[in-house]
Amino acid sequence: MFWLIHFKILEPSNKYAQKTVEVLDKLTAPVYKKIGEKIPPISGFDFSPFILLLALLFVSRLIFRLSALIV
Repeated sequence: MFWLIHFKILEPSNKYAQKTVEVLDKLTAPVYKKIGEKIPPISGFDFSPFILLLALLFVSRLIFRLSALIV
């Protein structure tokens, strides 16, 4: 979201954009916190979003392959 606001793709003054950011933050913050407890930031870089994306990619591929076996 930071990059979308930074490059003026998403305007922070837009109430719908603000609500979207709030909802996404409420959904992702607990997951980031749990990952951050297990893997702390390294040299000030938080790997939580990257790890979450990798986990989601792994789960989606697993579901795709399992569904291919069923059909």
